[in-house]
Amino acid sequence: KILQTNMSLLPRSHQQFQLKQYWDKFFTRRDSPFEWYGEYTDLCHVIHRYVKPGNKILVVGCGNSKLSEQLYDVGYQSIDNIDISEIVIRQMALRNRQKRPKMTFAAMDVQRMDYGDSAYDCVIDKGTLDALLTDEEHATLEKVDKMFSEIARVLKVAGRYLLVTLAQAHILEKLLRAFESGWLVRVHHVTVESPLTTGRKLGASLPVFAFVMTKMMTSCSLPTMKVYEYANNGDSFTRCASVDGIREYVTSLQQYSMVKYHLAKHPIESPVYVDLWSDDESLGPRYTLHVVDLPAQLGSNGMFAIFIVPQGRQLEWLFSTEDGRRQLAQSAGYQRLVVVTLHRDHRYGGVEEVKEEIASRALELAQDGLPQLKKYPVLTLGDDLGSHTIVHRDTSSISGPYVVEEFTGEEGAQVRRLVFLRNPLLAQTEVQMKREKNKTNKKRSDSSSLIPDLHFLFFDYHKTIVASLSLIQDLCSSEHDIMIIGLGGGALPSYIHQVLPKSGDLLIIDVATE
Repeated sequence: KILQTNMSLLPRSHQQFQLKQYWDKFFTRRDSPFEWYGEYTDLCHVIHRYVKPGNKILVVGCGNSKLSEQLYDVGYQSIDNIDISEIVIRQMALRNRQKRPKMTFAAMDVQRMDYGDSAYDCVIDKGTLDALLTDEEHATLEKVDKMFSEIARVLKVAGRYLLVTLAQAHILEKLLRAFESGWLVRVHHVTVESPLTTGRKLGASLPVFAFVMTKMMTSCSLPTMKVYEYANNGDSFTRCASVDGIREYVTSLQQYSMVKYHLAKHPIESPVYVDLWSDDESLGPRYTLHVVDLPAQLGSNGMFAIFIVPQGRQLEWLFSTEDGRRQLAQSAGYQRLVVVTLHRDHRYGGVEEVKEEIASRALELAQDGLPQLKKYPVLTLGDDLGSHTIVHRDTSSISGPYVVEEFTGEEGAQVRRLVFLRNPLLAQTEVQMKREKNKTNKKRSDSSSLIPDLHFLFFDYHKTIVASLSLIQDLCSSEHDIMIIGLGGGALPSYIHQVLPKSGDLLIIDVATE
């Protein structure tokens, strides 16, 4: 019943959001608080970071939100509120007259404010820009320009325009152009728990952002500064070289939100994966999460589980291909399996630490209908994440950058692998390592004693090539010339040289010249 009432209050077209008559009708029919873009608890960590209790605050388009009241109650008592609807201003003034006597309410258009220049330390806008900027018509853009001009006028130098917005493409572009110079622009992704904005109930799936624009002093003799930053998971910020960095950050989160919403409602029809990055983007993704769905009847063990691929084994067929991951999901017996791969150049703790890092993100990719507050299985091979070490890194003038890395393979075997980073998901060569023996024919135990086992072939296609050599008559009893085109890491010719006593000396011809 409440849901039906909320839906009936929405306008028939986006343009109605601009009209005073629509908002008068809205607040006449609904006098209880309505939070468009989240509750105070969703926004307080951003507001408290930038606004001090002694600051003079202007809230534009206040509506009947409880935000101003809750800020007042925690010590922010110099707050003025304006809205285009006289009806909601009367409601709010009556509601707060006794409990919050210092807070003011005025019916006023944000495009034509009566306040003096440099009157406020902070202007808070929770959805007002989104309501005004419903299209890209000339008349609409003129209204937005007037709004931005008025906000800039009433703000002090170093004052902040704190905007809560969905930042759809046309809004984002207008915003970035308007505050391109003379402002420090920071962006926070706001985690909103309200069902009206998360998309799990009404179908909306856009994330909420808090843009904080700080007004800087301008001078004719000094170059205009352009500063763009976005917040990381902790207290740090990433500075962008240009406005494109902000655009990419916002767009990627919007796309991720759309993916989450689709995954919640529908089984996947094509491969879906999500890269999770650390604060140091130069290292590349920290985790990649592949989503695999099976028909409901094959999910004998449950609806959802997470599988962590041990370090170094992400290039194996079972984990690196769509068919392999589907076979893995069938073996696990879950309707949806999120396969998590770890990447080189990152350091990881134990299984429990990785679980803690990825659990919440992996659960965001779960389907609707999962029981709440339930722990879901996190699977892996063995009791630990294995080991992974880069033993050599260099650049070839022909093949580009490459790495030689060691990891723990099946049954604890140590494996060394050559990977050209132009194709990082393909192992050029893999060899199994063994302990070198000392003079008494005993295996040495120190780490430097590992050497390639040239009597072992890793790749099935190498085994097929060697098996085909049996078609040659007198293979072992007479000498034959064998040409191998495409040396790779040398595993195949080294093996042939070891197992064929008449193979003679290896001769490698360099046919590539710089």
